[in-house]
Amino acid sequence: MKRIVLLVFLALFVSTTRQAQEQEIEMKVNFWGYKFMKDGERLNWKELQEATTAVENANLLIKKARGQHTTSIILAVVGGGLIGWNLGQASNEDDPNYTLSYVGAGIAAVGMGFSISSFNRVNKGVDMYNLAVNKTAHYQFQPELLVVSNSNGIGLTMRF
Repeated sequence: MKRIVLLVFLALFVSTTRQAQEQEIEMKVNFWGYKFMKDGERLNWKELQEATTAVENANLLIKKARGQHTTSIILAVVGGGLIGWNLGQASNEDDPNYTLSYVGAGIAAVGMGFSISSFNRVNKGVDMYNLAVNKTAHYQFQPELLVVSNSNGIGLTMRF
């Protein structure tokens, strides 16, 4: 009888510790980018993808967000370089080609759109993962900020 009670207690202990191992992922955004934390450890994008493999939909959103984040960084660097090149020429009193600055500003603006979309997707993916891991969690208020364009022009929209 003691062995049965001990085995049942051991089985319950193992099952509860296994459930406790799946911790929520915390996401913070600052000037330098995204900061993902799980169990007190910082995760990079690759580790975040690996950590969310248990929830397929969240993992797909995070993969798309990672690609968009990379694209936004590339576009921001190219756009900033085109703008900076002409500013450097202007400071040396050369004849700058301001058309390149306008193109650079357009490229940087497209990069901002990718960055906003990346933020929305990674935010949804992390929330989806946390809700799947913690069944008792309640959905938190997370508004979305989107760049939209229509016949009236370009604007920002906030979705609740």
